[in-house]
Order: sequence, then C-alpha cells, then structure tokens
Amino acid sequence: MDIKKRQIKEKILKFVTYNVLQIWGHFVPKRENIWIFGAWHGDLFMGNPKYLYLYIKDNHSNIIPIWMTKKKDVYSQIKNIGGIVYFQNTLQALYYGLIGKVYIYNTGIDDVIHYSLHNAKIVNLWHGMPLKKMTLDRRKVTNYSPLRRIERKVVSKLTSSKIDGKMIDLLIATSESTKGDMYSSFKCPNIKITGQPREDIFYSKIDRKALLRRMGLDKYEKYIIVSYLPTFRDRIKKYHSIFFDTQRMIKEFFQKHPNILIIEKSHYHERLSADKVFFRHPNYKNLSNIPCDTQELLCVTDILITDYSSVFIDFLHLNRPIIFYPFDFEDYYSERGFFYKYDEVACGKIVNKPENLFSAISNYVKNCRLYEEKRNSVKRIFHKFGDNHNSKRVYEEIIKIVGL
Repeated sequence: MDIKKRQIKEKILKFVTYNVLQIWGHFVPKRENIWIFGAWHGDLFMGNPKYLYLYIKDNHSNIIPIWMTKKKDVYSQIKNIGGIVYFQNTLQALYYGLIGKVYIYNTGIDDVIHYSLHNAKIVNLWHGMPLKKMTLDRRKVTNYSPLRRIERKVVSKLTSSKIDGKMIDLLIATSESTKGDMYSSFKCPNIKITGQPREDIFYSKIDRKALLRRMGLDKYEKYIIVSYLPTFRDRIKKYHSIFFDTQRMIKEFFQKHPNILIIEKSHYHERLSADKVFFRHPNYKNLSNIPCDTQELLCVTDILITDYSSVFIDFLHLNRPIIFYPFDFEDYYSERGFFYKYDEVACGKIVNKPENLFSAISNYVKNCRLYEEKRNSVKRIFHKFGDNHNSKRVYEEIIKIVGL
C-alpha cells in the first residue's frame, strides 16, 4: 500500500473510531481523579505536561495521572520511574480516554486520547510564553491550496483535532502581560496566572553533573556551556545552522577558548533536518534529534544564544547571559509579528554577524553580569512568580474546575 492510500485509510479509521467512541462517551461516566496527559503529538515526555505529571505522581496519591504516547522510548522512560503510561490507540488507552475527566496537553488535543470530550475538562499548558504572535494572531497562514484548506477544516471538525479557545477550561500564563498575549492568541476566557510547571526546575537543586551525564556530556562538567536554541521557521524547509556556515571561524574560536562547549538544539519540528547538519569538533555537539529535555539543558547552560524562541523567557529565571541572533529579522517579523518590541525585551547583546556572535560570547565569558539590569527588568514583564510552586498552582486550578 502506498503512502497516500495508507494516509487515507488512517483518516477513515480515525473518523469512524472517533465518532463511535464519542457516542459511547455520552453514556460512560467520567472519574474525576483520572487525568490524561500527553505532549508533542504523543512523541515526547517533555514540557509543561511532563513536569505537572511528575508533580502529581509524587505529591498527590488521590489523582491517577496517565500518560499517552506513540513512542517506545517514552513508554520505557515513564515505566522506569514507576508511572502509568499507555500507547495511544490500545484498548487500555481507549478505555482510560473514555473515563478520564481531565485532558492535559501542550500542542494540541491529539497529544492525548481525545475521543470522549463530553463532560471532560480541557487543560492547555502550551509550550512557552510567546514573544512572537501565534495561532489566531499570526499575520500569515500557510499557503495551502483551496482544496487542502477545505480538507483540513473538515478533518479538524470531524475528528476534533482542533480545540476552540472557548472549549478550554484552563489555559496558563506567567504574568499579566503574557495573560493578555495568550488571550489574544486563543480567545480563551479561562486563563490563570500560575507560572509554567516546566519552570519549577530552575528553583530546585540543580545537579549539573547528573544532568550532563544524562545527556552523555559528563566529561564537559568543567566547561563553559553555550547553547544555541533557535525557534521554528515555518517557511524554511531546510534547517539553517549558524555554526555550519562559520566552520573556519568557530574552529579559530575554539583554539582561543578550549574550555567552551557549544551545544546546538533545534526546535522539535526541525529536529530531523537539523540532525543532518554535520560539523565535527570535540567542542561542538548537535543534540537536535537526541532525546534531551530542554529545561535540563537550560539548567546546565551558562550562555544562551537564541533568536525569537520563548526559551529566553524561561532562561530569565537563571539570570544568566543571553545573546540574540535574529539573522532573518525582517522576513520573520513580516511573517509572524511580535507582541513586544524586539529590542525592548531582547535583554542581551543583539548580533547579526558571526564575528560579532563570537565576540559577544567572549565578552560574556569575561563578565557574565553584562545586561543583568535589563534581564531583571524584562523578567518582571514576563514572570509574576519566581519559585518552584508553578505545578502546585496549576494543580490547584484544575482541582477547582473538576470540583474535587
């Protein structure tokens, strides 16, 4: 069977299964203490759902958290920590999907089993507070053909793969400012300022050695770690690595700074093309397509390089240097737009040329307190809380909407 026929068969099966189980869902009673979790289309154990899942598993025995996944490595990972996990579209997953009261996700409802939304509570933890405009606020949409647009709308409607903002019972934010941004993006009336569960890690004891060992980088414990984490670019099919284009320059940089390790990790949606970027040097690692928790990577990062990604907003909790490298600013701005003036919230050195990038790294190595005052100022815009109780606050909000 060719790929096109298989895709059509899968869509028909999904449509039939969805509608049959939707009918059942009207008669099967929900259990308020069963909460269904998932993330990144069922592919990863990561992000806000992961940290809330772990918090509930470890602190609230009255709740049964169940993770849904498509991947064997995620299944094994959760089994190894004593968690409850099922493969999507198995009988167990379908059963718990029917009786689960709460659905918790971070990209879309297809992160979890979602065949029985009747009487369920929908919790969207999302995957980062926005700098760039998104969802309903995006300036441009993908240029699909008219027929493809109709197909997407029909499939979305029939399979409930898209959730209207008014259907969301809880959407989280980190400050009054980001609450406004999230409302503008989702038009959801149920937004609470709780902080993100994934930010709790920054206020817990950070075991740098253990985290590096988990990434296979334990020999770099004494190195200054510079991490490059760019945002996703919809319009570019091939991943662009700023280091691949500057190999001579970066080799000279490492000769001057042998104690620096540069880590490159692309956005999840570009991981496969980014994995094909070949640049070999002992002081450079590409972790784009390697299971690696972004929050843990941020914890061991001494200097962050990014462009428009929300990781810099998370990184503000650590008060460490940030370099902004918006090499395609005009194109990206015209396509997406921003909620904020870029130069007002870019709380670090802004560079557009490779030679300036390496100079900025060197300057931060000499003085990590450069731009510290601006970092603190911008942090107040994006964060109301600076503690490790975000998961607790989200849990308490869910308890309210469930009525426990």
